[in-house]
This record gives sequence, C-alpha cells and structure tokens, in this order.
Amino acid sequence: MEFFEKWFLGFFREDRLTVRNFNPYTPRGLDEIQYPRQWRNVRFVGSRGSTLCIANVADGEVAIWEPLSGRHSILPPAEIPHGWGLSVYGFGYNGKHDRNDDDDQDEFVLLRVDQTLRSPIVSQFSIYRQADSTIQTTNTWTRLQAMPYYLNEPARMGVFDGSRLYWLMRRYPVRNSEKVLVGFNIYTESFMEEDLPNAIDNRLRMDLAAFEDRLWLTVYGEVGVVDVWIRTQSSSERPWERLFSLRDHWWSLRPIQPVDISRSIIGPRILMEVGGPTKILSLYNLITNKVEQFELIDMPRYFDKAIPLWLQG
Repeated sequence: MEFFEKWFLGFFREDRLTVRNFNPYTPRGLDEIQYPRQWRNVRFVGSRGSTLCIANVADGEVAIWEPLSGRHSILPPAEIPHGWGLSVYGFGYNGKHDRNDDDDQDEFVLLRVDQTLRSPIVSQFSIYRQADSTIQTTNTWTRLQAMPYYLNEPARMGVFDGSRLYWLMRRYPVRNSEKVLVGFNIYTESFMEEDLPNAIDNRLRMDLAAFEDRLWLTVYGEVGVVDVWIRTQSSSERPWERLFSLRDHWWSLRPIQPVDISRSIIGPRILMEVGGPTKILSLYNLITNKVEQFELIDMPRYFDKAIPLWLQG
C-alpha cells in the first residue's frame, strides 16, 4: 500500500481497539487493546494522533484514552436536566495538529449537544476543555448559548476539520426538514451556519466526515446515486467541489464514509468505509474513477469505526 509509512489503521468495536499497519510488507502492528473499564454501549467520538475520545452511551460518561500507554481519564459528568434524553459529542483540539508534531501542550475540546425527547424539542450545548499534558479532570462543563437547530441523527457525532466542529442539523424539528451545516469555532466559542453545495437538495440524506483539514460530504440522491463533495479548510468562502459520483454501483446502496487519502504514482485514492451487515474497506481511484479492492493483513471481520492513527516511535 502507498499510505504513510508510519500510519496505522485502528479498528474500534465496543470497548476495544485493534491496530494494524497500512503497509503489508512490515510487521502487522499491535494486537487488540481493550479499554480498562467495563463500559457498555461504547461509541467512538474522535481522535488526535493515537489518542481517542470515547463515550459510554449507557451511563453518559466520556473518556480520553491513550491505548498505547494505557492512560485514560474520565471527564466529570455534565449536568443534564430531566427529560433530556439525546446526547452527542464533538471532539477537537486547539494546539498544533500536524501529523508529525505531537505537542504535549495541546488542549482537547469536547462539545456536548443535548436535546429533549418530547415536544417542545429544545437543544443545548456545553463545552469542556482539558490539557493533554496532564490528563487531569480539573475543569468543568460550561453551558453555551442555546441554538435554534435540531439533531439530524441522534447517534451522529460531530467532526473536526482543524479549527471547527461540525454537525449536519435540522432547521426544524420535523423529519423532512431541510438540513443545515452548523460549525462551532473552538477558539472563539461561537456558532455559524455555513453553506452546503448549491447543487444539492438539502432534504436528502447526508453524511459528514473530516480529515486532512477538509470536510467531506456524502449525499445520497435517488436510488443508486451517491455524490461525494469536498471543501478545503473551514472557510465558508471556499466553494464545495464534487469529488466523485457513483451511479448504479453496489456502493451506492450502502452508507459510505471517507476515511483517509493516499497519494502515489498511480494517483490519489480515497479509503472508504462501506456499511452493510458487516463493514468493509475499499478504495476509490480519483484518476481512473473506479472502485478498487483494499487489502490489509489480519483485518478484523467486524468493526464499528476505522480510524487512521499516528503512532510515535
């Protein structure tokens, strides 16, 4: 494979992480690493380098976990009023975020979105900051301004593009409401509604991803039609670009999610997570516009999320 030499791929499922090397000609990497606490219904929130943020959906707990060192810290619980039954998170960091620079002074930022289960539907936001160098829980959650938006999918976590956390949200608390792209600037702690591609119907089903300081938007049109859009950096002044489209391909009948991008003499290829009864990984070649097989030694058969990791050493 032509991915970055020191990059590994983590496969997260329930409360454990299985790590494999991108390069099939080097040692396979690390075996399965289990989170030290017995949590149920664990969800992946986000990552930075080899540090993960995970949430215990059953009990409303969140942890910062470093699988390689075994260090972890559980954040203090956020105060949730009675009747607020939906909670999702967004995980970011406000230090240097270059792949080759793990600055111990990075500060992790976690945004929590809570929403009522019954009418009137109301959403509230809280923020938590934690210094990476100490792995301590000395700070507390701070309530932010109320927002006139509603969760699009109750289990969908936010994505981070390097400076802002993003969600696709509904403008109105009804099923067929138009969707809006809501960004949260972690430096100014302010929200902003940003543009989606002009060419799409914003009532369609969509998925959002972020890596390489870019936003990746997957739009599911009529049956058998999927478009993947990209926007560089968190700037509403930069237009969206349609990266590729699928027509009547088996991918277009499943949920797909961009995971990473490789560059080689045969052209850039997008690593895609393809949903279904069991998830798989495949490649999309941007030069040939064709789907290619992805091969990885000892890849787990079942996983919830594929996570590119930067492992030091």
